[in-house]
Amino acid sequence: MAEADLNMVSEPAAQGVAEELPQAVRNRVQALRNIQDECDKVDALFLKAIHGLERKYADLNKPLYDRRSQIINAEYEPTIEECEWNSDDEVFSSDEEVQDDSPSEMPALEGEEEEDPKEKNEVKAEETEVPKEIPEAKAEEKAQPKDLLEAKTEVNEEPKEVPQAKAEEKEQPKAAEAKERAAVKEAPKRVHEVRPKERVNLKRARKGKPKKEEPKGIPNYWLTVLKNVDKLGPLIQKYDEPILKFLSDISLKFSKRGQPISYTFNFYFLPNPYFRNEVLTKTYIIKSKPDYNDPFFTWGWEIYDCKGCKIDWRRGKDVTLTTTYSRTTATGETEFKPRVVPNSSFFNFFSPPEIPKIGKLEPRQDAILDEDFEIGQILHDNVILKSIYYFTGEVKRAYYNGKDYGNRKYRK
Repeated sequence: MAEADLNMVSEPAAQGVAEELPQAVRNRVQALRNIQDECDKVDALFLKAIHGLERKYADLNKPLYDRRSQIINAEYEPTIEECEWNSDDEVFSSDEEVQDDSPSEMPALEGEEEEDPKEKNEVKAEETEVPKEIPEAKAEEKAQPKDLLEAKTEVNEEPKEVPQAKAEEKEQPKAAEAKERAAVKEAPKRVHEVRPKERVNLKRARKGKPKKEEPKGIPNYWLTVLKNVDKLGPLIQKYDEPILKFLSDISLKFSKRGQPISYTFNFYFLPNPYFRNEVLTKTYIIKSKPDYNDPFFTWGWEIYDCKGCKIDWRRGKDVTLTTTYSRTTATGETEFKPRVVPNSSFFNFFSPPEIPKIGKLEPRQDAILDEDFEIGQILHDNVILKSIYYFTGEVKRAYYNGKDYGNRKYRK
């Protein structure tokens, strides 16, 4: 290669320390940069392979997520066996099914001889012969009752004077009953006055207290889950909670093969008086191609953009906006004009700041977007897969204990 060509190749590498190196060394440094570019391409393939694995195992989890949704929304009632607590010591098998090769009969212990089947048959034959002696014993038992009958007849012959005494005893209660009836007729009947309130109380006492209906499914499941998610829970305001009670499910969908790497959260809502959407979506786009301006691209999975959706709010139900009144004194008079301004709400999550193609975001918007990316990563790594631990609050104990969830420590 000519010296002029070497100088042209070395121009991109002539930065920082490389500028002080001899030309030959600078050329070798540029060769290493080219090798690094090839490594970055391999790393991009690695990220695509991870995305393919996520897509594969998401399909395996889908039937389980569907069953979870059915139980939450009272579409399916789990059986007693499904409600039993799984032991912590239970060992789950891998992809291979565990076959039960245990024999039907227990083998003989050491030092004991196995019994021959002939001896077992002889023992059974002896057991069947025993009942033959029983009829003789029954004959003896039949002979005994005759003596007992003769003894009973002798006892019955003695009490002949007893009926006369019984007749006298019967006459005494009849006279007493006649006296009581006469006294009842002479006494005036007392009528208890029942007031209207007391009548209502009597009806309630007769019918009993109304029983409370048992809740169906698991009420407010996803509302409770989201309130326990780090960085997402504080975004939920009191006026957001009645709306989130209509949230029936959250699913995670991965982009198809050949498309830019991304994943989308689908928030499914029951019909409600707040907005007309059945599903609200939030998509996160992953950096999957080498960026020559970012030499540390290969440090792992990274979100670099996100997109929300438009919420079709019903009239007067938009909680992301509020009306304030500003005072203007242009003519010297005090006036109040209504002004619509953004309002703090969980549903701002579906309208993130747009990254400009030219220039940079404002510091406030940049901070909002950074926090949004963190929430998207937590939802992806843990919430969808382990939502039950957020519902029960166990994830908070894990947070304070510094335990790992999805190879990511919550404690910083």
